[in-house]
Amino acid sequence: MALRLMMDMQSEAKVSCYLKKAFSLLETMIVLLITSGTILMGYGGFKGAQSANNEKIFLEDLK
Repeated sequence: MALRLMMDMQSEAKVSCYLKKAFSLLETMIVLLITSGTILMGYGGFKGAQSANNEKIFLEDLK
């Protein structure tokens, strides 16, 4: 009986450990997703501003 109780406690500890690792992995993935999205949005805004600037220069050259 005591051995079975110890085995149950060990299996619960393993499950708890796996759950902690799974949530840690999920948290890491969410942080990376938010970070990469922010970087891509900033890069898109930078490219858009650069494109608008190039358009101004091109239109000034036509005059």
